[in-house]
Amino acid sequence: MTYKQRVGVFEAFNRAKTGPKVPETEWDNKIIPGNLARLKEKYNIKMDKKQIIPTDPVLINNLFKAGLEMLVETGVYCIDTGRVIKWTEEEVLTARETLAVAGH
Repeated sequence: MTYKQRVGVFEAFNRAKTGPKVPETEWDNKIIPGNLARLKEKYNIKMDKKQIIPTDPVLINNLFKAGLEMLVETGVYCIDTGRVIKWTEEEVLTARETLAVAGH
């Protein structure tokens, strides 16, 4: 079994101090909406407003892939530093596995 290193709190803090600097208005009005629209089209995501929780396995899979890609490509905005915290796909999936093993 291969052990994958999780990103710890100190590394996340370091990334919040050194990540790409982005104005909050650009993040809110350009980056997030642009990436969401692109991924919605790429994964052909169409939601039925009458069904809050999707049951179609293809849609569920596409939502997961789009969400993962959104997180990896876009990152998370740190309001305190005005910087973007980025993770690799492997780091995100390792964190997901760690939570699954812990029962979360």
